[in-house]
Amino acid sequence: MGFITPTPRRLIVNHHRARVWFLLNFIFFEDRRIVFSFFDCSYKTLTTIEVINNYCLLLLSWFLQVLLDLIDKPLMYLGYVVEFYLNLLSQNGGFLGLFMNIFLGKLKKPERGTENFLSTIGGLDPRVDLRVTGSFTKQLNEKAIAEMNFVGYYNCWNGRRIWNEKRKACNTQAFILSDKPRDANLIVISFRGSEPFNSQDWMTSIDFSWFEVPNVGKLHVGYLECMGIGTRSDASSFESHLQKRDKNFFQLDAESEKESLRKANKSAYYLVAIKLSNLLKENPNAKFVVTGHSLGGALAIIFPTLLAIQDEVEMLQRLLGVYTFGQPRIGDVQLGKFMEPHLHNPVTKYFRVVYSDDIVPRLPFNGKAFHYKHFGECIYYDRQYLGQFKEDVPNPNYFDMKYIFPMRLRAVLELMRSLKEDFTPGSEYKETTLCKGLRLMGLLLPGIASHNPVNYVNCVRLGREKAARLTSITLS
Repeated sequence: MGFITPTPRRLIVNHHRARVWFLLNFIFFEDRRIVFSFFDCSYKTLTTIEVINNYCLLLLSWFLQVLLDLIDKPLMYLGYVVEFYLNLLSQNGGFLGLFMNIFLGKLKKPERGTENFLSTIGGLDPRVDLRVTGSFTKQLNEKAIAEMNFVGYYNCWNGRRIWNEKRKACNTQAFILSDKPRDANLIVISFRGSEPFNSQDWMTSIDFSWFEVPNVGKLHVGYLECMGIGTRSDASSFESHLQKRDKNFFQLDAESEKESLRKANKSAYYLVAIKLSNLLKENPNAKFVVTGHSLGGALAIIFPTLLAIQDEVEMLQRLLGVYTFGQPRIGDVQLGKFMEPHLHNPVTKYFRVVYSDDIVPRLPFNGKAFHYKHFGECIYYDRQYLGQFKEDVPNPNYFDMKYIFPMRLRAVLELMRSLKEDFTPGSEYKETTLCKGLRLMGLLLPGIASHNPVNYVNCVRLGREKAARLTSITLS
C-alpha cells in the first residue's frame, strides 16, 4: 500500500506561518489563490476550488487556532486550580468536611499524580466500578465488554495508567489493560480523550487540515499529529509512516526493533503497536479491542487505520473490535471504503456510539470541499438512552436551524433529570455538582453537555434497544 505519486495531496492550516498579514490577504485580495502562500498545501495537485469554496471555514479555523494558542497557558493554569479545588473537596468530604478538617487540623492536601487524584473528567463522574451491566449489555451477553472494555475506558480518567506518552502538539495517552498478560485472551487498548482545559485538544477539533494518501483517502492531520507520526511544520514527515513497512511488527529483528523503539520514543502509535505486538506474541490466542472517548475515539480508529496503511495484516487479524464514544470524523468517504475490508469482513468490528446532540461526532464539518465523513456502524442513543443503528446521526452538521429549539428543549429536560432528588435507576446515577453545572451550560450549547462522558457510561449501563438489530452485535 505504498504511494503511487511522489507528492500526496494535502491542505494544512498552520497558524504559526502567518498572523495579521495572512488575515489581510485572506480578506481583501481579489485573487483568493493568495491563500496558497499561507497554507501548507500541494499547490500543483490541489484545486483552487478546494480552498476558495470554504475560505470562510479556513479563516475561522485559523482565527480560532490563534486565539487558543494565546490562551493556552492561562487555560492550563485554570485547569490546575479547578482540579486542585475539586480534589480538595472530594478528599475532605465536601464543604462541611473541608471546614471540619481545617478546624481540627486534619486537612487532606491533594497530590497530583497519586491514584486518588481525579482529573476534571473524574470530577464530572467519579464512578469507577462499572461491572454492573445495563439491559443493553445483558441483551448482548457480552461479559468482556461489560467487565473489561468499558471499565478500561473509564478507569483511564482516574489515573490508572499503564502507558503514558505526552506529545508537544497534543496530550496523547493510551492504556493497555490486561490483569494477567501471559494468560489473557483479551487485550484492551484505551486511548485517552480531550482534557477540558487543554487548548491543544480543542485546536484539533476545530482544525480542517487533511493529508491524502493515494488509494487510501484523506486523513485529519491533527489526529495523525496526536499519534506522533508527523508534524504540520514539516508535511513531508508524514509520508514515510503512511506506506507499507519493510517488516511488520511481528517480524522485527534486533536492528529493526531498535529503529522502531527509536520512533516509539516520539510516537504514541509505534509505542502502542510494539507493546501490543509483544503481548500478542506472548499470548497466541489473545485478541485486542481498541476504544476511546472524544479525541481518544478518533485515535482509537486512527490506530487500526495506520496498521492497515502499513499492511500489518497479521496484527489486524487479531483485532476483535473498535468501540468509540463521541468520536469526531477522521477522514473522507474513500477512507471508509479503504477500511471496509479490514473492519467489516467477515463480521462488523467497528462501532461508533453517539449520544443525542453531542457536537463532537459532528466535527469537523463535512463541507463541499473537505468531505469529512464517518464510516463504521453508528449506534445512536437519544436522551432516554434508547439506542438504534443509523447510517449517521440526526443533524450531521449540527447548526441546522430546524434543530435549534429541539436541542435546547432536550437540554432543559436533561438538566431537570440531573436535578432530581429521586433517581429511578439508583443513587449511583446521581450527578455531581460539576456535572450539573455542565448541564446548565448546555442550555446555551447543548452539544457540549451531551459530550459529557457521564452520558456514554449511562448509555452502556442503561441503554435499551429501540430496534431489534441491536441484539445482533457479538464479539465472537
